[in-house]
Amino acid sequence: EEFLGRIMRQNAKIDFLDRLLKSSSDAIIVAEPDGQITMFNKGAEAMFQIDEATAKGDNIFRLCTDGSIDGRRISEMLIADQAISNLRVEIEGLAGKRTPALLTIDFVRGFPVSDSEQSSGKSIPQAIIAVIKDNSALEAVHSELEKAHAELQEAYAKVERLSLTDEKTGLNNRRYFDQKVKDEYERMMRGHMAAVSMLMIDVDHFKKFNDTYGHQVGDQVLKLVADAIKKAVRQIDIPCRYGGEEMTVILPETNEVEARLVAERIRTRVAAIRFSVK
Repeated sequence: EEFLGRIMRQNAKIDFLDRLLKSSSDAIIVAEPDGQITMFNKGAEAMFQIDEATAKGDNIFRLCTDGSIDGRRISEMLIADQAISNLRVEIEGLAGKRTPALLTIDFVRGFPVSDSEQSSGKSIPQAIIAVIKDNSALEAVHSELEKAHAELQEAYAKVERLSLTDEKTGLNNRRYFDQKVKDEYERMMRGHMAAVSMLMIDVDHFKKFNDTYGHQVGDQVLKLVADAIKKAVRQIDIPCRYGGEEMTVILPETNEVEARLVAERIRTRVAAIRFSVK
């Protein structure tokens, strides 16, 4: 009678655990050592979009690999008899629903029975249990954090660009010029290029123009001159606003003769500018 009572209490515990596992919102799958599914709870039904009756005829290894974009990695771990703990995966259900998830697969083992098992310290799995937690909420937060980080990096880059750009002309500013002229000179002195030249450009009679037509019109003229300079130089050249109506261009890999040709090209473009003042 006492033995029968123990059996009944044990069965009650097993029944309670079975109901607990089946009612869990996490996907829980129990399978035989060969992978044949013996239990498939409601959470698994929702995630994989199949019912328990259908799943019981399936194989846990196929389900957790074919139904996941990470299937190959999971297969390799299972073939190596390696337990999986909270592996970030994406499960694809039968109807195409994709669920970011954390996958845990473990092997329930008994005592070693053979000599080889005893020497290796391993035993044949008695069952396989997979627990798959829906990770959608955390992945959404992770995605938002990554997006925010990217936006922050872009903002930092924009601030850096603005700090090195002249607002009125769109050319590099004096701060950028001071650094680049030093860099290019040192690069030439180390033998990384044969020559470097620099042009200093001053807009004729600009003060008189400003006094006559006003600073707002003068700013438009500076922008036109800056645009003409940018179109006259190469991509590797470095046009900058030095200050006021003075501009400069650093010309890497350019000797004096070549620099004079660039200067004339700039002068011609600027001379061709036509500007109407109302």
